[in-house]
Amino acid sequence: MNAKLLRYFVVSMLFTLTSFVGVEKNTRFLALAEDKGIICAPNGCYTAPRSPLELTILNPLRGSIRDRQPTFSWFPVEGATRYTVSLKSGGRLLWQKANIAGTELAYPQGEDELDFDRDYDLIVEANDPDTTKGKVRFRTMNREELQGIEREIQSIRDRGLNPDETTLELAKFYQDKDLISDAIALLREAVENNTTSIPIYLELGQLYLKQVESPRLAKPAYEKALQLAQALLIKDLVLQAEAQIGLARVEFVPKNEDWEEGINHLKNAYNNYTTVGDRELEAAQVAHFLGEIYYRQENLNYAIQWYRIALKSYENLGERELAIAIEEILDELRDYL
Repeated sequence: MNAKLLRYFVVSMLFTLTSFVGVEKNTRFLALAEDKGIICAPNGCYTAPRSPLELTILNPLRGSIRDRQPTFSWFPVEGATRYTVSLKSGGRLLWQKANIAGTELAYPQGEDELDFDRDYDLIVEANDPDTTKGKVRFRTMNREELQGIEREIQSIRDRGLNPDETTLELAKFYQDKDLISDAIALLREAVENNTTSIPIYLELGQLYLKQVESPRLAKPAYEKALQLAQALLIKDLVLQAEAQIGLARVEFVPKNEDWEEGINHLKNAYNNYTTVGDRELEAAQVAHFLGEIYYRQENLNYAIQWYRIALKSYENLGERELAIAIEEILDELRDYL
């Protein structure tokens, strides 16, 4: 591998890692992607989460919480039969509960409820051979915040929307207020009640993948969304494509990659977007994503093919910043070949 190609891989992997381990992100690129509602930032599409933690805390998640006596929960660790749960604040241990048999702990009786407007660290440790740990920092809201949030929640409930619409509006509101745990709990409740709302499953999959960083939880949500979209009498190809992109991201998570399956999902998403006809930007983004994946596999001929498809569409759409990024990658590929 020549120096230019090696440099590209190193830079790309650094971006992938820094996007998920708390290092400062390139906000300009991220803002562009989020503002347009598209898949890729100009410097790359492949921003899969870090390798899934063996112990994933499910509640609470990072961000804010409303409940001052929350129930704590986590994903089971293979081989573990007992867990130890500790709560800290400001580096000081507040309490610790050992030998917990399940994967849930109601707020312990006899312990002071959480203070308003304070940061806490929850640590869960399994008794498996590797002593696997999970940790999350969360914040309780202050009284004024909490009162305002409750008023806005009630206002959304009073709009007269149907249950699924209310769920999606509240989930969006919770995310805007950094109440990630509340958003996931609300969406999970709808799923447990057998909702047939495809956007609810898509939203839940996205939160599991982006916020919990748990592909194993995200995958069933995306699979259900795709199943429902394919079962519609009038097929919704856009919703199918969104589910397929989510499934592709799940398959590309480090250490658990299924490249072939992920690529198939992306190709199906690309075909769905091009069939719809008015989704050229989304189709270009999927082509960009495929170019990125083939590049990482060092399948350079296919990488060039998909990058060129993306470049042509970006140019047609006037997406100059994205087009320039692709042109720079193609220049490096031409040097290599």
